[in-house]
Amino acid sequence: MSLGNTVLIHFNDVYNVEKSPRFIHRVKATRSNCRSLGRSTLTVFSGDCFSPSIMSTILGGEQMPPALNLLDIDVACLGNHDLDFGINKFKYLVKRCNFPWLCSNAREIGTGDQLAGCLEYIVLDKREEGGAKLLFIGLVEHGWLDTLASVEPSQLMFEDPIDYIKRRVPELKEKYQDIDGVVAVTHQRMPNDVALALKGKPHIDIILGGHDHHYEDRVDENIRILNSGCDFKSFTVVNIEGKHSDGGFRTSTERIDISPDDEQDVEALREIEQYKRLVDESMDIIVGKTKVPLDARFSEIRTKETNVSNFLAELMARGTGADVAILNAGTIRADRFIDKGQLTERDLCDLLPMADPTSVISLTGDKLLAALENGVSKYPAMEGRFPCVDGVRFRFDPSLPPGSRIIKDSVLVRSKPKSQHGAVPTEGNTDGSEEGIDDRVHFAPLCLTKTYSVVSKAYLIGGKDGFDAFVGAPVLMDDE
Repeated sequence: MSLGNTVLIHFNDVYNVEKSPRFIHRVKATRSNCRSLGRSTLTVFSGDCFSPSIMSTILGGEQMPPALNLLDIDVACLGNHDLDFGINKFKYLVKRCNFPWLCSNAREIGTGDQLAGCLEYIVLDKREEGGAKLLFIGLVEHGWLDTLASVEPSQLMFEDPIDYIKRRVPELKEKYQDIDGVVAVTHQRMPNDVALALKGKPHIDIILGGHDHHYEDRVDENIRILNSGCDFKSFTVVNIEGKHSDGGFRTSTERIDISPDDEQDVEALREIEQYKRLVDESMDIIVGKTKVPLDARFSEIRTKETNVSNFLAELMARGTGADVAILNAGTIRADRFIDKGQLTERDLCDLLPMADPTSVISLTGDKLLAALENGVSKYPAMEGRFPCVDGVRFRFDPSLPPGSRIIKDSVLVRSKPKSQHGAVPTEGNTDGSEEGIDDRVHFAPLCLTKTYSVVSKAYLIGGKDGFDAFVGAPVLMDDE
């Protein structure tokens, strides 16, 4: 066994390829240093790269494989956003990658094959260079069934990750009796990775996770669990030092944060430049201005009301004349402050890189309440379903069980006359001033039996992100 001579390099959730040259340089330097010390390295990616970003909106993710190929990745796990452009486009992009993709616990019903043509597992043998022989599996969570934009849940056979490893890993260990350990490469929320560690022992030895965008490094039941940040900002070096008698690698880790002072990989710069030229000309067009900084940080928009979420939801209501607008915070992808001043096409594409049509539906008050309950059901997790709203006000108590968190007496719906063009009178400006307030606007208590017009994305109206309350609602205004 050569576990003590094996190093894993891990990263996850990378979107903006223009940020990658320094990251690529640091990964290459780290791997070179390990090899100079006679240590065997394996580079592992935990999914989400082909979308969303400004470049992906325009180029369909084609800018990513050349950059990722420079990292000498050994194995990757499928991420939900990797399927944003559909399964066929994913398969096309994978053919341009020089590394395999895994998705162990989801299959397509029609063919029985792994989702999107991925592999179920892979065994990587590094013993010739003094390393270990490891079994890699790729696991995704059930929440995927709510977030996949291009795949209907009814088309999939999904097996719970814990059930999968208890059933399948013993079979694979019997088949490959000389493996030194099992690496679970996952794309699921950290609580699900923790549950996998607690209930999956002794079938797995380490969990290299993705989907969450924060950095987290923890050990549960002697099993190391990692999320290595996002968007080419950081990665983790995992030194495998041995194995506990009852399962789980003995490990030490080093977090590597990318600095503006780091060198940039010359080949990456050259590859990316050709794609930047295709995008830049159209992105610098000025489309408006803002008097205040716009807060689009994930930590804020996915847990509370912000000026960006209010602004976008109000635009939807204004443009359609709907009583209520509901947008999922996961639509907003900038994850940064946008400075006050001029707004460019680049800023808008950074905020909303995924094109998705909107429609107005007719919804009874009880269904509207159910939609709001779903929106706050995962709080305080930074889930994309957290609601950005206009035309409705409410409070919720996160200490109550999901599905019962909305304080019902607090729910108020805007009651207003339509203007001549169906626009919704504004309640104020994004700078907090009172200019533009129309005193005809007021809010009335939600009536569970009353019918309201609600504008939302086709993605949510189709029941994605848990918005089952929207499914089958009459359409008042389609995306045309």
